[in-house]
Amino acid sequence: MKKFISAVTSLAMAATMASSIAPSISAADATKTFSLKAYAEAGSKYDAMGDKVTISKDDIAAGDVTVPCAVYLDEATNDSETISVQFTVNSKSADVKNVKFTAFGPSDNYFDSAKEVTVAGETVSTKKFLAFAGGIDPILESYKAAGSEIIGCDPSQEAAGTSNYFIGYSWTNQGKSYKWTGEKSSDHPVMVFNVTFPKGTAAGDYKIEYCKYNTDATGEHNNPSNMIETSTRYTEEAKNLVLNDMTITVEGDNATSDTTTQKPDDTTTTKKPDDTTTTTTTTNKPDDTTTTTVANPDTSKADVVFDFGNYETEAGKKVKVQVKTDSKGKGIAAMDVVFKLDSPLVYGGVAEESPAFGMSVMSNNEILGANFTAIKNGSGDPITPSADEATFVVLVNVPETTPTGTYKIGFGDKCEVFKDSTQNTYSTAAINGNIKVTNPNGGDDTTTKKPDDTTTTTTNKPDDTTTTTTAPVDTSKADVVFDFGNYKTEAGKKVKVQVKTDSKGKGIAAMDVVFKVDSPLVYGGVAEESPAFGMSVMSNPDILGANFTAIKNGSGDPITPSADEATFVIVVNVPETTPTGTYKVGFGDKCEVFKDSTQNTYSTAVINGNIEVTNPNGEVTTTTQKPDDTTTTSTSTTVSTDKKDETTTTTSTPVSGSLKPVWGDVNCDGSVNVADVVLLNKYINKNSDYAITDQGKVNADVCNPQNADNTVAVDPSKVDIDKADSEAIIRSIVHLVTLPTKA
Repeated sequence: MKKFISAVTSLAMAATMASSIAPSISAADATKTFSLKAYAEAGSKYDAMGDKVTISKDDIAAGDVTVPCAVYLDEATNDSETISVQFTVNSKSADVKNVKFTAFGPSDNYFDSAKEVTVAGETVSTKKFLAFAGGIDPILESYKAAGSEIIGCDPSQEAAGTSNYFIGYSWTNQGKSYKWTGEKSSDHPVMVFNVTFPKGTAAGDYKIEYCKYNTDATGEHNNPSNMIETSTRYTEEAKNLVLNDMTITVEGDNATSDTTTQKPDDTTTTKKPDDTTTTTTTTNKPDDTTTTTVANPDTSKADVVFDFGNYETEAGKKVKVQVKTDSKGKGIAAMDVVFKLDSPLVYGGVAEESPAFGMSVMSNNEILGANFTAIKNGSGDPITPSADEATFVVLVNVPETTPTGTYKIGFGDKCEVFKDSTQNTYSTAAINGNIKVTNPNGGDDTTTKKPDDTTTTTTNKPDDTTTTTTAPVDTSKADVVFDFGNYKTEAGKKVKVQVKTDSKGKGIAAMDVVFKVDSPLVYGGVAEESPAFGMSVMSNPDILGANFTAIKNGSGDPITPSADEATFVIVVNVPETTPTGTYKVGFGDKCEVFKDSTQNTYSTAVINGNIEVTNPNGEVTTTTQKPDDTTTTSTSTTVSTDKKDETTTTTSTPVSGSLKPVWGDVNCDGSVNVADVVLLNKYINKNSDYAITDQGKVNADVCNPQNADNTVAVDPSKVDIDKADSEAIIRSIVHLVTLPTKA
């Protein structure tokens, strides 16, 4: 098992953003408190037990017991900039070696099924736990925890002085103010973890307690493993940080360990209903006589078979189509599909959860599209779906004027079922999908029995004719391909453009882009999170710019994005006066996709990005039908555009052992971009493979530097580099601040 380098490099140092000398702190300053407790919203039998949890002897004799726990923060003011907390499990019992931790951060799916939650008066559905700080993303219309986190979870941690299970957690507010999710900071946890006790664990007290040590292995600075930073530093040593442990007591004796019939339901962490619930799907299912309308395909050679079922209904009603999946025992990592429905039946949307996979479903009603990823928490393995439960539940509205007849529902022009995190897909087949409609007031079924194939151009889904306005882009030679999708809308409405990324299996370390939207359409902003990368997005609407770094927790490796989820979600506003026509959305004069922490970038290409606007009261326009090809310039890897003047400055020459700063140029390559942020973050994490030069250190010290005048040489040994510098550089890239800056 790989150990964290230099006192848990991948997490603790990410939150160690203090100056070289800790600020003086008055004992009269208000305190902040970390408390380890049972997770009160887990839905387990231990929720209300707080910091003293008891596992009965019958429960531990019956099987493994998992106790959902959490770290809570109690603060009077929402001013925390960074958080670091580390803890382990200790006991006098030798069985403590077998007690296991599983960690969950605010960006992880915690619950097996989506739950409705209300935050600041808005109700959404989420599988994530509500964190102490966050709110509703107005673009994604989903819960988004504030800030970003790094988590380490290991069976032991030498640097922290424990041979038992260990968790380290770091959080930063990313330089942004935040609001508590609840009324108080302690209403919801900072992070959540499960503590699992194997069947027959010895009786005794098992204490979850904090690891207390200096994370700076050199000893040069005092950076405690548990601390909070604002304009003040909160530590236990300074007597303004309180650390509350918790105790989990396992009752004895263990003589009843062979009593296998006493297993309580809540002691397992699985929250899936038992199989008896699958019988509910048999209601409303019509008899099989309707299957004779269309012959089913040969499914023997298909890897995955979808069954859309057969239904009978009346005009004016609704049908819930349950799409079941037989994967023949194979695990599925993700799905991306588009449904197809015969007219005049109307698509009513897809359920936000996939019962067969226990995952949240992302959907786009405009294109009849739906997708999700299906990866097991912890192992990261693809999920094998339950054949008895629905993968998708699709609502079909049957208008009152629908003639008597049989109509089809199935997949349209997309049904991608992924084997893993690459482009590898399974072969698929679909069976059934007949909806037999009876209308006493309608005509016979001869005209509606089998609508012709023209119905494949479903309502709200732009047909392929919109793509003929621009010559196809050759994507074969591009390292990374962005798909902006195609959309239909009306004047006066909004479009959520989902920009998907095919990196062809390659990891991406960072992105820095500028969008472009044809006039009179108006850019409305970008979502604060990248679903494909699971990272927070920094943006500047003034320049239509957005960027983020994409480094895996722990390993520091670049992230390979999910091709099924959006890298960016952009809102495009369509004014009421917009003439009928087709408009383009894409990248402007910047699309930089970084391979690593250097200037190395991938070549890129862009496809689609057509927004077809209809305005019944407007004149048809032909001028916007063919926008210029500037959006295709994203294939260029030039990095000279949009750079600040100071980035062209050559590396400074040392003067009497001192160096002149070139603000933000951490890798000393003559320009400032996201690559500098990636390198600086790795350096802050004390990764010896990513050391920076003295000149790079001077350049990186952009927040409250020794001397803000870049004509004056400064001493490299006196620079003070922390996460604040990283945040300042990335904000400068999108022109939110000018370097150097004040904290």
